[in-house]
Amino acid sequence: MAKKKPDTLPESVAGVTFKTLARQIVLFQVKGEERFGRVCTEPVKTVCKCAARGLLLVSDEIYPVCHELSPDQVKVVRELPWNAENPLNLHRHSALKAAMKASDRVNGFGPGRLFNVACGDGAAWYVVTKVTPRTVAVAWRGYHCDHWRDPVLDWGGVFPRPVIERLVGCHEDLRRIFGDRQKGGSNK
Repeated sequence: MAKKKPDTLPESVAGVTFKTLARQIVLFQVKGEERFGRVCTEPVKTVCKCAARGLLLVSDEIYPVCHELSPDQVKVVRELPWNAENPLNLHRHSALKAAMKASDRVNGFGPGRLFNVACGDGAAWYVVTKVTPRTVAVAWRGYHCDHWRDPVLDWGGVFPRPVIERLVGCHEDLRRIFGDRQKGGSNK
């Protein structure tokens, strides 16, 4: 049997044809919580290492993490309608509402404060994770269906405190002006 090149995607993972799962939206559970994700096709080396152990690499739709899951731990969600009743959109909206409630409980400027930055035809969402006198750490969240990321903040990181304070201030000013529309509600 010829040795397979390490940089090509696997034919199957634990008896399941990989092509039927690649890039599919899947439903899975993490610590009892139902989540949506996509079966990853890259980085190819990581995908192949997981496949060699009978696992799929699944990127979480909300958090910037990947999970190594066996094929029997995921359920493929087929043909989701792109409307407000789509289970994935409902999941994102529910997660956003919960994050907004948690953010509203944060006193002042601190960890847990949620904000967004306008990007493309949507918004890139971030949460403050750590604050020091000079810097602020932020992490990206996938609350928008297009997974927009700000070109500077990208997946998140540590930034000068005045920069993030201004972004959070702008977000909160827009919430005061426009109300629920900034909370992920509909414009109806």
